Amino acid sequence: MIGRSPWSLLLFVFQQPLSSVALTHTRATPKLSGSINAVKERWPIFSDGAAPATSRLQQLRPGATPWESDYIYQAQLQSQTRKAEASEEDNYAMVVAISLAAECVGPLALAGALAVIGTFTLTGEPSLASFLANPTISQLVGGAWVASEAIFYLCCIATATFYTASAGHAPGARGDATEWDAEGRAEVWRRIVKDPSIDVKELLEGWMYRTDVKQASSFDLLTEWAAARLGLPAAGADARPSREAVAAAGVAYSELSVGDVCAWLVGCMFASSREALSPEQDAELQRMVRELEVAAGSPLAGSSLLEGAPSASFATTPGIDSMCAQTGAVQWRARPLAYYAVSHGVGEQVYTQHTMVHEHGFERRREGELNYWYRPAKAGAVAGDALVFVHGIGLGPAPYASFLDQCADDSTPLIALDIDAFSQRIFAAAPPTPDRFATLLDAALTRHGVQRAVMAGHSLGSTYVAQFARRDRARGDARRVVGVVLLDPVACLLHQAKTTSEFVFNSLYNLEDATMDYIFKKELWSAIMVSRHLAWHEGSWWLDECTKQVPTLVAVGAKDMIVAPERVRTAFGSWQARLRGVRLQYMPCGHGSWLADPELNAELVGSVRALRRDVATRRR
Repeated sequence: MIGRSPWSLLLFVFQQPLSSVALTHTRATPKLSGSINAVKERWPIFSDGAAPATSRLQQLRPGATPWESDYIYQAQLQSQTRKAEASEEDNYAMVVAISLAAECVGPLALAGALAVIGTFTLTGEPSLASFLANPTISQLVGGAWVASEAIFYLCCIATATFYTASAGHAPGARGDATEWDAEGRAEVWRRIVKDPSIDVKELLEGWMYRTDVKQASSFDLLTEWAAARLGLPAAGADARPSREAVAAAGVAYSELSVGDVCAWLVGCMFASSREALSPEQDAELQRMVRELEVAAGSPLAGSSLLEGAPSASFATTPGIDSMCAQTGAVQWRARPLAYYAVSHGVGEQVYTQHTMVHEHGFERRREGELNYWYRPAKAGAVAGDALVFVHGIGLGPAPYASFLDQCADDSTPLIALDIDAFSQRIFAAAPPTPDRFATLLDAALTRHGVQRAVMAGHSLGSTYVAQFARRDRARGDARRVVGVVLLDPVACLLHQAKTTSEFVFNSLYNLEDATMDYIFKKELWSAIMVSRHLAWHEGSWWLDECTKQVPTLVAVGAKDMIVAPERVRTAFGSWQARLRGVRLQYMPCGHGSWLADPELNAELVGSVRALRRDVATRRR
């Protein structure tokens, strides 16, 4: 009965990486959660719903149906499927209800603490002295719990407020040796406007949205589900547009003004506001807008303003705004301490430790602030090329341990990085900057005698692979990276709006969306990582950086909702890409679903092992 228990979903998500469960699920229909086949593909735990019902019905007709009319058979089959779909929706509803209750713990604890303080203040010192003289065990435990939850909630608010007020990890935010200068910005902008996988107008439209579109909350969706179960009308449901309607009513290029584009670009390219730009930066910004107009083949509204006036004077279009994760508010939802007791306490200290050490023979190591798990080549085997892996958002490297085990052989040293900033750990430290990350990882490889390595990264981890491989390439003949593996690669086409719109500025259309939104997308420290610490221009992987000497494997699911699979296939599956040593694996699944699919997992393992065999026989 695991498929019908809402608790099974909570247990399951703490055993899978984000990319295989939440960030990466294929989308459902607005009415329920899609067909049961789609549900099974996204969530393998749902094993006793419509599919078994379908199987039982089909077993009844080995050669002829047990009913006189096939219509009756189909009606029975559809009835069983609808019942299973409703059951799965009930599961999502239960999880959403639990998440809403968890989200309320912090505010309620704070309100309770303030009420107690206010009561003692009003009643005077004798009342407080009386309470402290003879407290009961329940009062002490309850008071300590309420106080700790209230303090933790205030700490989370302070953390989110601090990062919201600070600039993102973008040009102008660091000021160190890796500062993004005008030349670097111009090079990246040239690549963006010449991206063959998407029309420039469509690229720009993807980053814009209408501010008057009504958005559903988790509470709205839950109340609508409850109303449907009770046969009551769902107030407000008809007023909200569907996913398809929102997409169809998107902002068109013809509606945009130079002010709209300047307001978007100044955040993405300068992590600043138009008013704060220097005259040189403002001229650079306006030059980018002109290049965009040339690439689009038509001017923006107010294009004549690009003749010397400061961009801060350009008006924006009412009702239209743009997405910029690095300068917008940190999008998060509160969690109680009990949540992190599971994700951090049980997840890291029990699950990760048991999986990495006892099941797969890794040792925990540390290089500066970089944590990782190391497993040398087996005794007696001559060490070959190492395999270095960077996990995606979720619970760290443990969910990938079996996959890595299959990709390696006896001669393969394995290094699996463990980055707290996107592993759902409480008060996670900020990740190292791109330069610092490359320095620390290089030191770790040196410590273990690794001269050659294949770098692999999943989802967000692919951006760290891009950062390291780019710096490693500058080492020339002394480089270590001999192959690159990008799985469900966020790094590919990161300049397009897909990932940002699905993870940071995502809308909720059904209870499945609401479940994923709370469990993964709006966890505070993961949200800070994405919106403030991700150097998008450093983490992007461009086709012109690929070479035959260092082959690249790009694996993406056709139903991926976090990256844009068709566009990734267009850019990295072309004949130009093949000439640059790129191998594309296009899988019939969602983002990360291959982890839970033995057949797809085996195919991907085969591709990784094939790339490793090829680079092992090559000379630099």
